[in-house]
Amino acid sequence: MLAGRGRAGGPGSDATRLWATADVTVDGRNVQNVLLTLQPGVTVSGRITFDGSSVAQPTDLTRLRVTLAPAGASGMTGEVAQAAAGRVDADGKFTIPSVVPGRYRLTAGSAGSGWFLGSSIVDGVESLDFPIDVKSQGVSNAVVTFVDRQAELTGTIVNERAQPVPDYTLILFPAEQRFWTPQSRRIQSTRPATDGRYTFRGMPAGDYRLVPIYDPEPGSWYDPAFLQQLDAASVRLSIGDGEKKEQNLRVQ
Repeated sequence: MLAGRGRAGGPGSDATRLWATADVTVDGRNVQNVLLTLQPGVTVSGRITFDGSSVAQPTDLTRLRVTLAPAGASGMTGEVAQAAAGRVDADGKFTIPSVVPGRYRLTAGSAGSGWFLGSSIVDGVESLDFPIDVKSQGVSNAVVTFVDRQAELTGTIVNERAQPVPDYTLILFPAEQRFWTPQSRRIQSTRPATDGRYTFRGMPAGDYRLVPIYDPEPGSWYDPAFLQQLDAASVRLSIGDGEKKEQNLRVQ
């Protein structure tokens, strides 16, 4: 596939993105006169909702921001995808115009203190876990939900003499392998403080594995093969929706 993109409008304007794709057979010979017909980007729209009662909902929803972040994909489609932002109206409805088709995660922010991004559903798919395909017809039914509770996992890591061991990296990852994806929000790493205390925040409810590793390669915890090696030595635990949990570890 051969893909192209363009932009109409000057710097700082609400530019219109143009895109085009064409299938090209590459067989060792020169390919000439490939025609790409540019067409305007599509629209992604939906609404913002709030799930919670302990924190007052923001009064000015127009301050919220929604963003499509390219998730990366095989082939040219992932390279054509471009980050795009949208506006939210006073009723919580949002529109992201001029989106180049591709694979994205739909995120949002600026809801204020005490509110956390809980889910982002597009066509029944949780885009925070699995990138969604924005196609030529666009999206009109996205639902982004903020919650007023955030899961937290804390604890200490010590050696057999009960001394803190801050030199380890703690890796938290989901039990279900379908969530072992690059930059997954369910895969987290942290280093403990000098007193051995550690904290993970913001993970969705589910079953997890927790394992301390000495000096792992940065980012290796997103590699399914690496996580598979860690699974047998990990601590099994479950985290509920918004649960505050403590798990202490001891290493030799």
